[in-house]
Amino acid sequence: MGLVPGGAHNNREFREADIRFTPQVKPVVQDVLYDPQTSGGLFICVRKDQAESLFQALQVANIASTALIGEVLDNNRESLRS
Repeated sequence: MGLVPGGAHNNREFREADIRFTPQVKPVVQDVLYDPQTSGGLFICVRKDQAESLFQALQVANIASTALIGEVLDNNRESLRS
């Protein structure tokens, strides 16, 4: 619908200098990261070597829509990259 909650703008302003998206990530998808209504339930962070096991467990639980979206970098704790 093109509606973005006001809190999303605040979240983006607070963290956008620390976030890096690849060119393939459309702005409308980027908005999901900053959305205060959904960010608590959308992202799960696990060690890289545990990702496949997590995907399998989610599939067993009938959660079919999963994706690896990024990584936490060791060299800068305040930076996200997707």
